[in-house]
Amino acid sequence: IVPTRDFRSGERNFIELHHGQPCPLLSPDRRYVARIYAVTLHCVVDPVAWLGDARREALTTDPLIRSTYDIYRGGRLLTYVRDECPPDDVAGDGPSFFLHLVPLDAGDIPPWGFQNSDLALRGGSARIDGNCVAAVALPDYPIAGIRTGQFTDDGVLWEADIPFAEGAPDYAAARREALAGEPVARSLYDVHIDGRALTYLRDGCTDEEAGARFFLHVVPADEGDLSEHRREHGFDNLDFTLAVRGTRIDGNCVAVVPLPDYPIATVRTGQYDEAGALWTAEFALPDGE
Repeated sequence: IVPTRDFRSGERNFIELHHGQPCPLLSPDRRYVARIYAVTLHCVVDPVAWLGDARREALTTDPLIRSTYDIYRGGRLLTYVRDECPPDDVAGDGPSFFLHLVPLDAGDIPPWGFQNSDLALRGGSARIDGNCVAAVALPDYPIAGIRTGQFTDDGVLWEADIPFAEGAPDYAAARREALAGEPVARSLYDVHIDGRALTYLRDGCTDEEAGARFFLHVVPADEGDLSEHRREHGFDNLDFTLAVRGTRIDGNCVAVVPLPDYPIATVRTGQYDEAGALWTAEFALPDGE
């Protein structure tokens, strides 16, 4: 990989690939390095031919999810396909896409709670016979879930949670173990501590209770454990959804969320929707873990 131009923070860094392999046309994995500049990849392969092959291969399988774009997985590659899409989806002034990856392991979780691998699919996509297709390479760490969608300056056009479950916890076992002990917080969901993870339980949960987004704010004992851009907030933000961090078992909701490995002072958590908070709880970890 040879950088062709280099800009200061906030500008775009253009990279040209010379390795001669099919190019995923995507932003590289930056793991938990702060996104101080965006990245566009220019590839030596023919994107129309390569993405046409990706679309044909994707359509031989069932999609992970159906939405405005159907999303398919092949190994470490996600392929987005939309038939009869509008031309501006891949035009320079078209909508942008976001892709938020939630690592399974707390050690891979960036300070903001997810890996932000936003795509500008118009820079790495093609309109083939009236159909839009793009692909994104996934990082090599285990992924618990994915949240993706499309937006403009006016807001989100569509979004979807994709349960990925690479090495996902045994949710049934986590529920049994949690029920054998006492929760650290009782509310709409009971919250239990299991080592360096939180287990959320709600028996007989409704669709609303399963679908509402969770907030999880972790306050370290030492502010120095926070990244520079989180210190102004005073906590790490590990917000999640049940589709990404949990499941339903016989109508009961259970989620398991790993915690950072630094000493924790307090945890604030709950759920919210467009109308506001559904429930909240705050607690300290036993023995100042």
